[in-house]
Amino acid sequence: MKTVYLHIGMPKTGTTALQMFLPLNEEALSQNGFSYPLMPFEFENIGKRRNAHFLTLWENKEDMPEWTEGFKIVEKAFLQHDNLILSDENIWSKQRLDNFWEDVCEGFSNIGATLKVVAYLRSQDEQVESNWNQKVKDKKTRMQITFEQFMEEERYYYIPFDYGQVLDRISSYVGRENVIVRVYEKQQFSGGSIFADFLEAIGLELSDEYELPEFTPNVRLSNTAVEIKRLINSAYEGEEVPDIYREIISRAFDMKHRMEIPERNSSMFSPALREKFMSKYADSNKYVAREYLHRADGVLFRDNLAATPQWKMDDHEILLDMIRIFAAEGVYLFNRETRIKEMEQELDRKLREFKKLSNKQYLETTGRLNKLDSLVGELYNSLPFRIYRKLRDKKQNSDSSQQGAE
Repeated sequence: MKTVYLHIGMPKTGTTALQMFLPLNEEALSQNGFSYPLMPFEFENIGKRRNAHFLTLWENKEDMPEWTEGFKIVEKAFLQHDNLILSDENIWSKQRLDNFWEDVCEGFSNIGATLKVVAYLRSQDEQVESNWNQKVKDKKTRMQITFEQFMEEERYYYIPFDYGQVLDRISSYVGRENVIVRVYEKQQFSGGSIFADFLEAIGLELSDEYELPEFTPNVRLSNTAVEIKRLINSAYEGEEVPDIYREIISRAFDMKHRMEIPERNSSMFSPALREKFMSKYADSNKYVAREYLHRADGVLFRDNLAATPQWKMDDHEILLDMIRIFAAEGVYLFNRETRIKEMEQELDRKLREFKKLSNKQYLETTGRLNKLDSLVGELYNSLPFRIYRKLRDKKQNSDSSQQGAE
């Protein structure tokens, strides 16, 4: 049976880590009858590891050849493996629009494939805070408002947070038995990692044959660092904020981590705001826990986020972090200047060698030309050439006399 395991996110649930892990282990997956086919398409700001991104084009599929070509590539991949994995976190938001699942299901049905949907759920309060955090850091959005304003204005409106409603909608197209729900909490990961958990979700087991990515992508900045970035964004009212600020802040907090200076665990949520926000989804979360995870207690998320203290502006802490930012940037600029000087010295050395070689080649070439000129001169003045010139001149004089007589 041909089966497509479509991983749809949601965003901020280790999706990038999985999209690094899966193509890295194509050989191990292949030995177990699975494949993670990479697509040849070029999408702006979308990496090739997001191999299900072509599905998000369904609204304009008539004008987007990637839609049809994507299904052809999937069909061809089934010649080698019975199980394919596709992944793109944008599907979590796209799938709520009309006709998305109709078109996607039809596309896979036409190639004889059964569709199974894998969705990771993250606690709504963590998800919305992470979303604000990302918008502050991002060079395009450059969020300037506070987290409280963000929540008050419901800037997160486009994220589907009623998980029960989302999953039921998907189930109505692919069947509830084909919806695989996982919870994005470390304590709930099978095997203690997102990699082991995902493999279990599709019927595999993490073993020594799999290789883990060397680093964790998308490391989240601390709340203090994000507040510093938000204040920087505010200084660029109506202008594009240079992305270099994010790099500067990241370098400073990397240094802080290397110095093993602990970050205080905190949240932008106040206890009251968290309770108010999460109460909107309490019934939906219980429903998902019972109906999709078969938990009699109705508990979907087990991390006690309510116990996390709210982040507060601390002038002393901000001052220390600004000093670290200044120091880290100083170290970075010093090392960069050192590297530039080393490059200049190396370039200067190569230039001197080039000039030396060029001068040598010039002298050698000049010498060969002078020698050639001397040989030509000797040849020109040689006895055969002198006789040739006399005969030539005599003939020319004879021809001229005959023309005059005529």
